Amino acid sequence: GKFSGLKQVEEILKGIKGIEFVHLGEKDVVRHKLVQHIIKAYEKYEEENMGESNFFD
Repeated sequence: GKFSGLKQVEEILKGIKGIEFVHLGEKDVVRHKLVQHIIKAYEKYEEENMGESNFFD
């Protein structure tokens, strides 16, 4: 299957002191509905193309 570029960056950079990753989900986004829709679209895409929904988990 395809590999998410964001997941790839996290995999490459994990373990480097000073770099941390924060995983936000749809419930974390409270400023704008459009951003919530974008997050849902990414999650739906991942479910359909990779068999799981953990893009932002």
